[in-house]
Amino acid sequence: MENENNTTAPETAISTLTEAEAVSVGEKIAAAKTPAARVIAAFGGQSRAAAALGMSRAAICLWNRETPRHGEQAGRIPSRQFSKILAAANARGIPLTAENLARFDD
Repeated sequence: MENENNTTAPETAISTLTEAEAVSVGEKIAAAKTPAARVIAAFGGQSRAAAALGMSRAAICLWNRETPRHGEQAGRIPSRQFSKILAAANARGIPLTAENLARFDD
């Protein structure tokens, strides 16, 4: 990618998980009770999730709020974000599924 000075800008490297890291992340995902908590755990925190998804940390924080607004369920992720989340997780070898993004545990 060239910038205005006709030099090549560095590409952002995407690191993938080792098999052991994927197992550990999978356990964290399984332990989380809400979709938002699963995504945050999968990416290693709110800041890392925001960076991986090209979103603000505030947006990720809003998914994880404990007090829902406008009749929403706390921990809900907007469905329009599902494909972006799954693509970013897949690119990094993170074992996240569509079910993880929609299912609520009691």
